[in-house]
Parts: sequence; structure tokens; C-alpha cells
Amino acid sequence: MDHPETMSNPELRRVNRTIASVIFISKDGKFLFAKKHPEKGGSYPDAWHIIGGGQDEGETLRETAVREALEETGLVIEEDRLKPVGEAGYGESEKLQGGERVIAEMEFNRFEYRLDQDAADVGLPDSTDEFAEFRWVDAAGLLEVKQIPGVGSFWVDNGYVAG
Repeated sequence: MDHPETMSNPELRRVNRTIASVIFISKDGKFLFAKKHPEKGGSYPDAWHIIGGGQDEGETLRETAVREALEETGLVIEEDRLKPVGEAGYGESEKLQGGERVIAEMEFNRFEYRLDQDAADVGLPDSTDEFAEFRWVDAAGLLEVKQIPGVGSFWVDNGYVAG
């Protein structure tokens, strides 16, 4: 399990979030990443993220993953093609929520989704309210891309790259 360093700002309210993330892998073996708009106050704004977001009340994790994929990339995916990967990871990050700065305590649940097209054929999504930029990364680059704390070990532990 990933347990990044605990943030220590006792003045901020803590909120719990369950996150469903989608690891998009193109037919030619590339992984889709997104970088948040730094000025919008999201979690880990200086890191590259796999696609995902918070679970809404009444949603299953798979439903969250499908919704977030559509909202963040415009890609329509099939729930039954989502493959759970690894154990849940955990992290904390300061972020803006409803105009208030909070500490988000997050549980990350990851699903793999294999696309039927090469990365070049899928292209890159347009920027969104949350993400300023997208990029495809091959397996060799997974450990070179700055990501949220603890994700490097996830790639190794789950066989995406050799340790």
C-alpha cells in the first residue's frame, strides 16, 4: 500500500475521498497521463496523474471510473472492460474544495483499461476544467514522469515496469 508522508497543517479541515482511477493503455503500450491546472488548487498540481476522481454518493467504483473517464477525457469506456489493479493506495494533499482549502485524505482504487487503438489514433484529449495538458508515456518512461507520491512503486509492484 502507498502511504505518502502525512501533511501537517492542523488548521485545515480534513475530508475523505474515495478515488477511482483509470489506467488507459493504448494498443501500442502507451499510458495516458494528465497534468492539473496549477492555479485551480487541485490535489498534487505539480504531478502527472492517471485519469480519475472522487466517488459520488451511491456510485460503485466502476461507475465512478466510467464517469470520470468521460468527464476528463471524452472517452466512452465499457464498465465490464475495467480490470482492478493492485491494492488501494492512500495519500493526502492540500486542495481547494468549494473555495475552502482542505486536506484531502484519499483512497486510490485503480482500474486498467486497454484501448483498441494506438495512442496516435486516440490522440490527446483537449484541456478540461481540471487538466491543462495530457500526454502518452511508454512503459520505459513510467518511472521518469513526476507523479503523485507512491505511484512509482505501484508500477513496479504490479508488473508494468521491472524493479
